[in-house]
Amino acid sequence: MFLAKDVAEWIENSNVSQMLNVIDEDEKALYTMYRVDGSTYKQWFLTEDGLYEVLMQSRKPIAKQFKKEVKTILKGGYL
Repeated sequence: MFLAKDVAEWIENSNVSQMLNVIDEDEKALYTMYRVDGSTYKQWFLTEDGLYEVLMQSRKPIAKQFKKEVKTILKGGYL
């Protein structure tokens, strides 16, 4: 699982909610996190498929680089 806000930061997306709206429900999960003092907070996580979906839909330079690498791997896999 990948912390959604970390993924958003990595691809320079300032709107985590918008990023989460473009992926299917089975590609993300909302977990309750516990602090040392006993209080709780919620965090969104992406599955591996959710991470791929976000990267494939992004137009940011780092996502474009990722897409090129995936294409290279896929082309090599068919040789």
